[in-house]
Amino acid sequence: RRQLVMLIIDTHTHVAVKSLLSRTVAAIDRDMPILPVEDLIGQMDEHGVAHAVLVQWGYSWDHQYLAQCMAEHPGKFAVVAYIDVQRHDAMDLLRDMVEIHRFKGVRYATTDRSPGDHPMLMWETSRELGAVISASDRSAKDFADGLEPVLEHLPDLTLRIEHLGRCPHDAGHPDEHFDRVIQLAKYLNIHINIDGFLQHDYPDHFALSTYPFERYQPFVRQVIEAFGPQRGMWGSEFPFLNNPYDIGIRFINEMCSYLSANDRELIVGKTAANLWGFAD
Repeated sequence: RRQLVMLIIDTHTHVAVKSLLSRTVAAIDRDMPILPVEDLIGQMDEHGVAHAVLVQWGYSWDHQYLAQCMAEHPGKFAVVAYIDVQRHDAMDLLRDMVEIHRFKGVRYATTDRSPGDHPMLMWETSRELGAVISASDRSAKDFADGLEPVLEHLPDLTLRIEHLGRCPHDAGHPDEHFDRVIQLAKYLNIHINIDGFLQHDYPDHFALSTYPFERYQPFVRQVIEAFGPQRGMWGSEFPFLNNPYDIGIRFINEMCSYLSANDRELIVGKTAANLWGFAD
């Protein structure tokens, strides 16, 4: 009964219409699913998910569709922009996204830097605007290498680490590079996603992983012990679903016996409500 009234927020989704995606988006060339917001809403309604964070696809610069989704469903979505930081007007674009279009966050690769003599400008401007940074990369080593110098420079940055920091699920636990990601928990505004456990084996293969995700479990416990449930969040990775949409919620509720009921409520919704500004 408690679970039925739990606030649930999906913090990592992608929606689009194919005609508005840049040709550089890998999903197009790999024939991966590209689905409109109606498909996401159908899954959300079926599983009692109140809100979602819409994350712009990597290397796609047209945000018209995400702005439309937000306008047509007031209060339901928060939007994360993806800015080409190499543009001379990149920070002006970011400012417009946040201040005019009310996008809540911006997505950067952890090793992204602004061009010219001020490499930290993009990170500093994001902090100034109050934007949540959604940090993406391809390995735990990349996450650590990219974020360590940024956070040394801006220790109060508000940021979430995507995809469980790309924990090295095939290498075993513990792992020296993932341990460096865990050390970032000392920065109190850093959050981390406990994602849908899709195995991203770059450059171009997405392997299947199935519930109950045994190889991920020690990394998940390490994350929760370091960051606490008040800085951990569930995300589905919709539409990249090789399990049912709500499998990450099931994982938190059924496989993490060390979590209290309050811990679970934080991870599946309350933490995200605070970070992404949802009113519930």
